[in-house]
Amino acid sequence: MTWEQKFIENHQIMIYKSHGAVIKGYVLIPERLYENMDLLAACLEENYQHIMSLPSKKST
Repeated sequence: MTWEQKFIENHQIMIYKSHGAVIKGYVLIPERLYENMDLLAACLEENYQHIMSLPSKKST
């Protein structure tokens, strides 16, 4: 299960869409998470660590 799937499942949120297209790897942070800053910070830290673990893209 990806971090995105876990986040969506744990917080009952939807994936991010722009102009009707699903934007892979993005999620909307629901307003209710702003009420619990410790949880929000933990979610952001977890996602940041995931991103930092990915291999860097080659420059062109």
